Amino acid sequence: GYDYLEERYGALPANEQSLRNFINYLIRTDGLRLDHGARLYAKVPELAFGKQMQVDFGQYRCRGGLRLYIFAAVASASRYKYAAFQGQPFRTLDVIRLLLDTFDYFGGRPEELMIDQDRLMVVSENSGDIVWTKEFKQFIDEQEVSFWVCRRADPESKGKVENLVKFIKGSFLGTRDFE
Repeated sequence: GYDYLEERYGALPANEQSLRNFINYLIRTDGLRLDHGARLYAKVPELAFGKQMQVDFGQYRCRGGLRLYIFAAVASASRYKYAAFQGQPFRTLDVIRLLLDTFDYFGGRPEELMIDQDRLMVVSENSGDIVWTKEFKQFIDEQEVSFWVCRRADPESKGKVENLVKFIKGSFLGTRDFE
């Protein structure tokens, strides 16, 4: 919704959360009535081995106060997982290094990477036209990997890796503390 409104009307006076809050207010006060028809979902066919890898990022604050930055990757067919942490925000070269480490760990690279519109890789996106950061564009050309770019925090597109980040934050890091 927010992306559509922004494309259609230009810069909006508030952020996406404000729009969500306003719509919820309208629904509560009967200023907006929604068709509550069920959204239809269908099982997506499994992808072939080596076809796709999903990548995502996260942040976690340890009990001791340290903020960890999380890199997570999942091979879509085999569900092999790779995660890495660092104590400072990722830079584009960090992401490239971690992707190469992931390819080494998995024993190859996938045909396609599914990522969100993270500023470390994507400068902008307009109706499917992706403008990459300079370093990441060089990496793409060198590796000959195709990309599927989706919205941030979109569990319907890249739910496998979203679940991995959730596991890392809740189960793995939730029982550990780092300094």
